[in-house]
Amino acid sequence: MKTSIVILGHTFSVQLASQCCCREKRKRKVCWICFIVCKSMFDILFSDGPIVYKSYLKTEYSDENMEFWLACEKYKKILSQRKRISEAQKLFKEFIQPQAPKEINIDSPVREGITLKIQEPTQCCFDEAQKIVYLHMERDSYPRFLSSQIYQSLIFTLSSFILSFKIR
Repeated sequence: MKTSIVILGHTFSVQLASQCCCREKRKRKVCWICFIVCKSMFDILFSDGPIVYKSYLKTEYSDENMEFWLACEKYKKILSQRKRISEAQKLFKEFIQPQAPKEINIDSPVREGITLKIQEPTQCCFDEAQKIVYLHMERDSYPRFLSSQIYQSLIFTLSSFILSFKIR
């Protein structure tokens, strides 16, 4: 069974597994257990990237943290040394160097360490900065997100979506 849910103007496609007990009974309703087993909330919300959380981060002018974290995840997958050098320099210019367009909040020793490492970058040369940014999001932004209007709207939308099915 395939359906869609709209959250903050973004449409997410929800594909429930074909072995769902509700589908086997040829009913167009989804039981709560099948909904959770077939598609977790995380999959629904983040199948196209962390759109909702990133939307919130934009409101508090800290979306560069999420952008940097995602860019690091992508960077780690680069196998070519030549491409890694190029991408490391881009990440440095965009997020690390002082006065960068999307400068992240990291301490000077970490910044200096990255400056040295990008001369011959490895897959993990941004790991320390990535951990710091993750902690900023986890400890600072995320608790505020949970009490934000965006999150409350999300919960309301998801609740309405789930209740729209005749849950057994």
